[in-house]
Amino acid sequence: MRLTEYQKRVVKEEASNLFGEEVAVYLFGFRVDDSKRGGDIDLFLEKYNGDLTQLDCMRFNTTLQMRLGEQKIDIVSSADPSNLVVEAKRSGVQL
Repeated sequence: MRLTEYQKRVVKEEASNLFGEEVAVYLFGFRVDDSKRGGDIDLFLEKYNGDLTQLDCMRFNTTLQMRLGEQKIDIVSSADPSNLVVEAKRSGVQL
């Protein structure tokens, strides 16, 4: 997993602050594979007691940008209708 301990801590803290303890955060995509280089931070959010909206994901992204610095972060939630959710659930690693 190519996230620093600081990055993992910030992601988990901010997810918990914004959505409560009932949210799980998964890293998926290139950053899961230590043998690859580059790639943006792809995060999948799963809330156990309801879906997160696109606005929730945008708010989370903004908060992460402020704490981690400007970088490419993609966030999807279980409410997202795209195939990314299937890929995120299949290959994601929970933080």
